[in-house]
Amino acid sequence: MSLFINSNNLRTALKAVSKAMDKKDDIPSRSYFYIQRDEEREDVINVVGGGSLFTIRCDIPATIEDVDKPFLLHPSALKYIEKLNDDDELRIDIIQQELAPTIKITSASGEATFVGYLTDEYPTSSIPSALGGVNIRAISADLKRIIEFTDEKSEISLLSNIRVLIEGGEINIAATTGVSAARIKRDIDTSIDLQFLIPKRVAQFIVETGKAFSLNEDERFITLTEEEGNCTIMFRKVIGKFPNVDGIIPHYDNVVMVYTEQFKSALERMSIINTATVDITINQDSIIISCQDAVNNNMKEVLSRQDGELADYGGMKIRLSLSQLRSIAKIIASEKIAIEFLDAGRAVLFKEWNDSSAKYITMPYKID
Repeated sequence: MSLFINSNNLRTALKAVSKAMDKKDDIPSRSYFYIQRDEEREDVINVVGGGSLFTIRCDIPATIEDVDKPFLLHPSALKYIEKLNDDDELRIDIIQQELAPTIKITSASGEATFVGYLTDEYPTSSIPSALGGVNIRAISADLKRIIEFTDEKSEISLLSNIRVLIEGGEINIAATTGVSAARIKRDIDTSIDLQFLIPKRVAQFIVETGKAFSLNEDERFITLTEEEGNCTIMFRKVIGKFPNVDGIIPHYDNVVMVYTEQFKSALERMSIINTATVDITINQDSIIISCQDAVNNNMKEVLSRQDGELADYGGMKIRLSLSQLRSIAKIIASEKIAIEFLDAGRAVLFKEWNDSSAKYITMPYKID
């Protein structure tokens, strides 16, 4: 059993599907590359990688000779193929042995053999039909901004995934770590209503590729299919109703504005010393950002206030997470940041001064 394939095409496919694989998993189906002949197209193979969260399938051209059964390829094959010359014509032979087959890769440079398995069909051959009018590339920039507000290590799905709600011609993207949250709302040209969760690693893959994906669904899976049809992402649909993030986003009358670059630079300098929090003191004409670490290193910066509406809150101090503030400052694209607040014990809202579609909130720490 043999197939012939371009090294660039195989390298690109293996690198893409490796994003979904659980590299530390001992189960071959989650840590090996799965390769099969395409069911519908001649001279096309499906390269698949999948783990506990999601699966990626890439379809690439190949000349196929008697490859009737799918096989698993050891993950170290990717490192070998990355070292080969561009546009090498590779020959892959599946050599049957008594215990397990060997996968032999032959190039102009030489040859290498890897452990492999013959296996049954992988569950990605059936792709649901597309939902018209939902283009994921249109929201990839928003996904990039909101990824920071997920906790991938959490076992709670609402903390480790990004919630997407499509309803009434709007798309509402939200995420929360439990102590901070983000919500971005946009108009979208579609008549469908749908709610689902996107795993953080799926969102990262979409952002990295920068390609257009159409949205598909069936009873069990959400599927994203690349516009050119060469790449498919599939993840399990989480059934149920999710909390309304809009319901926890506050609206306060007290608003101050500061220049984004000044705010971001001040926070970066604060991160030099070993501190988890910073204090923001709000005065009538300025905002003071200060911090102190365990060995009494201190830092203070004064930023001038830019516009906004402010009651008599002179000298009020709010203690916030430095890492959360840095995440917020990093994704604010406007010249100024608008900060809304009520008192030192309630959530603080950050948004772009000229765009209310994206809102970021974080909870304060108690000041002794």
